[in-house]
Amino acid sequence: RFERAVLLDAENATAHYCAATIYLKQRDFRKAAFTVSRAVELEPSNKEYSGLLSYIQQQARSTTAKEE
Repeated sequence: RFERAVLLDAENATAHYCAATIYLKQRDFRKAAFTVSRAVELEPSNKEYSGLLSYIQQQARSTTAKEE
């Protein structure tokens, strides 16, 4: 549903953020980071968005390190 919202309104930072949280729960860090990055671009002063991006990047690095 959020994917559709993002497609319908590409300028909606909240839709990007919500979609990213869903990707994160699915452990799809690549999609989550890409999607929340757009939210950060749209609203760079939003600390929640930038905080989620940092968290996703940290989780992605941690998961990659465990797989190696």
